[in-house]
Amino acid sequence: TATRRQEEAALEWQFDGHDHIGKRVARRFGKKLMLATVKCWAPPDGFDEEALFHVVHDDGDEEDLDERELAEGLEVYSKSADVKKLEEKEREKAKKLKEKAAKEAAKVEAKAAKAEEQQAKEAAKAEAKAAKAETQQAKEALKRQRLEKRAAKEALKDSAKKARVEAEASTNAAQPAQTALPKPKMPRKARTAYMIFAE
Repeated sequence: TATRRQEEAALEWQFDGHDHIGKRVARRFGKKLMLATVKCWAPPDGFDEEALFHVVHDDGDEEDLDERELAEGLEVYSKSADVKKLEEKEREKAKKLKEKAAKEAAKVEAKAAKAEEQQAKEAAKAEAKAAKAETQQAKEALKRQRLEKRAAKEALKDSAKKARVEAEASTNAAQPAQTALPKPKMPRKARTAYMIFAE
């Protein structure tokens, strides 16, 4: 009832100090058998002359049992043949859940490892790319240096040629112009009669 729920909410539950803490009980709800564990208890107070025991069912439900209900639950748990089957079923269920959780954890770990490996590959790839870019930049810088050196050499060569031409022009301008003299003519020899006859 609402009054009992209010009274139970006001109880001070204790998690030790009683032998039944941690014990297993079996509760029947019609044809269905439910297993539960005693988690805590409340000593008798002004509202109740007997202790109350808070139990948590394996499916997650909870309820409070008085001493008579707890005694019945302990007896059913210890004597019912269905309890062993149910316990075995619950153990198998817990085992499967544990295996499933382990598989999920392994899957998550494998996924994380794969992601880490991929990140490592990407980092290595980025480093290789950066190194390649640096090498390319170094090659370009060396090429520019060679071109600049060649251009400087050509400029120096052109400058020297220009200076030589200017020097030759200056030398030619400093020399006085000379008039070409005619070649002296040789005196003609006298012709004899014999020379004339021989012709």
